[in-house]
Amino acid sequence: MFRRSFAAALLLWHATFSAYAEIAFEVASIKVNTGGGEVNNRPAQEKVRLVSGQLSMSNVTLITCIMSAYRIHRFQVSFPAWMNSARYDINAKAGTDAPPEQLRLMLRTLLRERFHLNFHREQKTLGVYLLTQGKGEHKLRPAEQTGDKRMEMSGGAIGFRNYSVAELIETLSNAPFRVDRPVLDMTELAGRYDFEVTIGADELAMKHAFEGVLRGDGEGPSLLDLVAQQLGLRFTPARRLLEVLTVDSADRTPSAN
Repeated sequence: MFRRSFAAALLLWHATFSAYAEIAFEVASIKVNTGGGEVNNRPAQEKVRLVSGQLSMSNVTLITCIMSAYRIHRFQVSFPAWMNSARYDINAKAGTDAPPEQLRLMLRTLLRERFHLNFHREQKTLGVYLLTQGKGEHKLRPAEQTGDKRMEMSGGAIGFRNYSVAELIETLSNAPFRVDRPVLDMTELAGRYDFEVTIGADELAMKHAFEGVLRGDGEGPSLLDLVAQQLGLRFTPARRLLEVLTVDSADRTPSAN
């Protein structure tokens, strides 16, 4: 009986270990980016690409890595200041043609092993925006085509095609919009829609507006106002209890490749 129990436990351990091993990258390179986060005196763009079993991240902060690995937004992470300033270039390959969600699991392992990232989850009361329909009719049109969502740039406007309200919120929460607090969907709009938002008179004006948001001195709230006014929606400030990820410790310098 003992031998059978031990054998069963050993098989379970082996299966668990194998499953854990499968979520690690086969090869990974992490380099500290010394560019200072700027290119030609302008905020440099963070680039994240997960496709065909490969992860490519350039000019990213550790917070961006955490957001990508755990599919959360910036406002859901409590972290030391340096984690939003030190930057890295990361390139990694899986042993197979892993899909993006598998690559995110591998990225979690990479953060634990190379940055020794430790965190815990807790509930905190945060400032939020409650997204509701405005007084009049909303300006979201039923999507003309099915399939993947897409974003189109034309002059100073952004066209959203086949977007849900949840996907609009996700876009607003990330670059280049970077709304300053969580947005909770209270619209009860469950469809997929086409719509446009004009940011500036032309492409250059739109670029300057977004660069201001990246620097932290732009017209962030006015961008939100543009979205609300043009789409017939309303963003109401409120406070709600939400789950956040609190970083306990991490290494600024990753372990050697």
